Amino acid sequence: MSESVIVRSHLKEKIKNRTDLRSREEAVDNLMSILDEVAVKLVDASGDAAREDDRKTVLRRDVVKAERVVLEETAPEVEEIVDLIASLTAEDMLKLAEAIRAKRDQEKE
Repeated sequence: MSESVIVRSHLKEKIKNRTDLRSREEAVDNLMSILDEVAVKLVDASGDAAREDDRKTVLRRDVVKAERVVLEETAPEVEEIVDLIASLTAEDMLKLAEAIRAKRDQEKE
């Protein structure tokens, strides 16, 4: 595998700052692998968008288009969501229901 585009120390610091939690090395390795995979997909899709417009320069609009393509591609299918929900504990299901209610209330405002 090629060199990571993610700096391990920065990622560990981001985890600590955003969650106030420590992180195990295997968790950081896994997260770095996922982020690298997404970064490669974004780079490839950005390049494809530039080439489609017969350009040799990747522009912001190419990255924006790539983001839509890549994130759409990685959106979970309904079956995956059902599997995730089915694996929740009763306590987690209550938290999920509360979060959905809060989101709907926020959207009404």
